[in-house]
Amino acid sequence: MLHNNSAETRLGNLKICFTVITETLEVLVQTVDAPFMKTIYLTTQSISQMIQNIKQNKQDCAELLEQVYSLLNSIVTVFLESETGCNLPLRTLDNIGQFARTLHNIHDYIKGRQEGYRIKNLFRQTYHAFHINSTDFLNEIAQMKQGVEEQHQQVLSFISELSEDSSHGYESSLRTALNNWHCLLPFGVQNDRPIGSGDQM
Repeated sequence: MLHNNSAETRLGNLKICFTVITETLEVLVQTVDAPFMKTIYLTTQSISQMIQNIKQNKQDCAELLEQVYSLLNSIVTVFLESETGCNLPLRTLDNIGQFARTLHNIHDYIKGRQEGYRIKNLFRQTYHAFHINSTDFLNEIAQMKQGVEEQHQQVLSFISELSEDSSHGYESSLRTALNNWHCLLPFGVQNDRPIGSGDQM
């Protein structure tokens, strides 16, 4: 069982990371016309604003949000690896759509509107659909930290290619929003301590 201060530390790190991933999703929404992405962006933005006000079920919320954050990074990666940035396979779009619906349920759970057990089961289905294992994710945080700068450059290159015809001011705002992308992957970078180190999921 996590102590309250451990959950609060995790939520504090998540607040920072959700702020940046929200900015990244905003960039994608402005750049790529893809189904479900605006819904995911707006729901993520709302969750980001609620994190600091979580008073109950902190441990469960932290666990869910860490997994949400992992999936959000996976979605960003999906678009980066797509040749066009928007023409994704139907199966991938179905998974993203399922995630968008589950994300809304998690949003409601955080606000205390629904029972956690059902929400966790729904989220677990989406989580597995993206072939991500939570234990592996935590174990690989150190490796993800090493590769984050390379992924950061991929994002900048991706946005640059898609916004060649944009105004200078817009391109500048895109790059500003992405300049802190290095904090997205490892939750505990700010404290030099990976989230989940010594904690039980």
